[in-house]
Amino acid sequence: MAGRKILLVEGRDDEYVLKHLCGQRGVQNLDEITPLGSVEWLLENFPVRLKESDVEALGYDIESKDPKTGKLRFIEVKGRASGEQTLTVSRNEILYSLNTPDDFILGMVEFVEGGSHQVHYLRCPFQREPDFHVTSVNYDFPELLEKAQPPS
Repeated sequence: MAGRKILLVEGRDDEYVLKHLCGQRGVQNLDEITPLGSVEWLLENFPVRLKESDVEALGYDIESKDPKTGKLRFIEVKGRASGEQTLTVSRNEILYSLNTPDDFILGMVEFVEGGSHQVHYLRCPFQREPDFHVTSVNYDFPELLEKAQPPS
């Protein structure tokens, strides 16, 4: 169908967060948000070729621009089932957060029983840089949820 506005995202976590953001911000000119699977699938099946390292090097999943102020926000999306104990964050994601503390949001999608989900935002989620040789860090998921707020 010509003229449809479809936003392609990596996975279900991104889909949930973007639907929530669009609903909250009154974005109505988007026809569909479609999760396509993994970064690998996107890299293999998209007509534009990206180096996988470029995708990993970003340190965030979503770049959002406030239409009123023009301010950019960088959102890293993580999804976990309710009751899980850990949330894994890459070194790049932590470093990006520390380099843009006022503009970085950890968006956590908590999947609850019955197939529903709840979105949580955590601003300034990380306090220190991981050691140089560390590639990822496991954080206490319930503790992060406790510090989080509803999206705003």
